[in-house]
Amino acid sequence: MTINISQVKDLLFVLKSFIGNEKKVFEKNFIKNYEINTNYSVTINDTYYSIKEFCLNAKLIVEKENYLSITKLGEDLSKNIDFDEKFNQDIVKRCLTNNYFLNILIPLLQKFEISNQKELWAERSTVYELFKNSNNMDLLNILYNVDFLIHGETISVNSTYVDDFIITQIIENKKPQTQSELDDLLLKQKLIGQYAEKLVLNYEKKRLTDLGCIEQAKRVKQISIEDTKKGYDIESFNGLDSDNIFPDRFIEVKGTSGKKFSFFWSENEIEKAKELLNEYWIYSVTEIDLNVETEKYTIEPEMIPNPYSRIRPFEENTPNDEFLKKQKKTFHVTKNN
Repeated sequence: MTINISQVKDLLFVLKSFIGNEKKVFEKNFIKNYEINTNYSVTINDTYYSIKEFCLNAKLIVEKENYLSITKLGEDLSKNIDFDEKFNQDIVKRCLTNNYFLNILIPLLQKFEISNQKELWAERSTVYELFKNSNNMDLLNILYNVDFLIHGETISVNSTYVDDFIITQIIENKKPQTQSELDDLLLKQKLIGQYAEKLVLNYEKKRLTDLGCIEQAKRVKQISIEDTKKGYDIESFNGLDSDNIFPDRFIEVKGTSGKKFSFFWSENEIEKAKELLNEYWIYSVTEIDLNVETEKYTIEPEMIPNPYSRIRPFEENTPNDEFLKKQKKTFHVTKNN
């Protein structure tokens, strides 16, 4: 039995009502209340656990030491439980765009076809097999419920979400390209990367200078020019407590012309982040315009210290090592709400 979005609403509503002014609730106590309010018998029906798993992955609730609580995101969505369209849009835009779901959805949506009207579509049987083979039939049903996927002669992605960053990227990647167009795209991506690195190089020198760390500022170095396989781009210093000779801040720079926080993290970079931990940083630079001189760029990079510990596109109780064994080459990183 697959779950549906109304069951997600029920769990969220019952949990919020049962918690009241408390911060958390013992799950065994909640289950009794849940059974009374939904007529589900948890002991003989595993639907509850499927719904709970979806809510956990969607970051609507959290579970710790047999206690359940509602996240801020869950609280926000709860306000629109009675407004189907708004609630459904929030599920798509605020839940299904987190790293857990994107790592499932992107490979599946990439197997859809693209129409002349820039729509992603697939035959019904194809969609069924894709989600069945990936053991994600619950997710497929949710996608239908929230109108992300639309039934017709074929199955298509709702045009409402065509302008979404992820869908846009999938469509762009599926467009036929001449070798010249591909070369131009690769060159642009390279120039954006170089632009971002120059920005971060200047930013670090100024940051350290403002701290009074003049010698450190002089030693900030763009290492990617010498070695592209280091796993980071800039060697810098934390500041006042740092040695003036040996760098202790190693920065991987991610640049994009878009506004949204979104980048791809390679296996080599992940391994380096795992090795360096607190000394490894990611600096995300957005809204890059190659026609604007770097000196006139005013947006500060978003800085992520120790990203190996902070970026977790998987369940919290899953070790990073285990995650790395399951991934190949890169994974997509966005920001959870």
